[in-house]
This record gives sequence, structure tokens and C-alpha cells, in this order.
Amino acid sequence: MTSDVVLQVVGGLGQAEPDVEAVAALFRQVERECTRFDPESPLMQANAAADRWHALPLRCFAALDEAAAAYRRTDG
Repeated sequence: MTSDVVLQVVGGLGQAEPDVEAVAALFRQVERECTRFDPESPLMQANAAADRWHALPLRCFAALDEAAAAYRRTDG
């Protein structure tokens, strides 16, 4: 989503390598689902046809739900 993500392990990678890769994979998945820079992403597909219902990945739905809640809490 055009933001740099830096994963840092204090004390060296060592046994944490699988965990670091899992976190990196999670960031890649969220980017695929929620990016506004790829017209094929679920977010952009939903935006392109906002007048229809869409099945969204859970993380994308949760992000949209939280954004809507923040909009309501702050009056826009």
C-alpha cells in the first residue's frame, strides 16, 4: 500500500525466522486484499461497484468496518 514495512528482530533472526516470514506474509496478504492501487484487489472491486453487495476477505471487511465506525465517531 506504498508504505514501507520494516520487521526488526532484537537479538538476531535465529529461531525467529519462521515467525518473521509469517508476519511478512500477513502484510503481503493484507496489501493484496486492501490496496487501492490495484484495480483487481477486493477493495477496489467493491469500490468499483458500490451499489452491489460483495463478498470480501475478512481482514478487508474488518478494515472497512472500522473505517466506517471511525467516520461515525468523528462525524466524518
